[in-house]
Amino acid sequence: MDLTVDQCADAIVDYVASFAILEPGQEIPRDQSLLETGILDSFGIVELITFLESEYDIVIADEDMTKEKLGSVQKMAEYTVGALG
Repeated sequence: MDLTVDQCADAIVDYVASFAILEPGQEIPRDQSLLETGILDSFGIVELITFLESEYDIVIADEDMTKEKLGSVQKMAEYTVGALG
């Protein structure tokens, strides 16, 4: 079974929820920057990138680490699924 963007986004949200400190009732947005919303700091973003690389056996090039390509959960999921071919 091929990984869908929604499945990947769900996995990212689950991973972030496992270590991010959230306010009661706070949800992890799929279409906003986790850095800009304060859900993750720069170290958390690095941990998330490492998770994606190890979980899906991909390499995210330094030049791809931009807001345009990885700036939200949705964009990260789309990038990851695209990297899987």
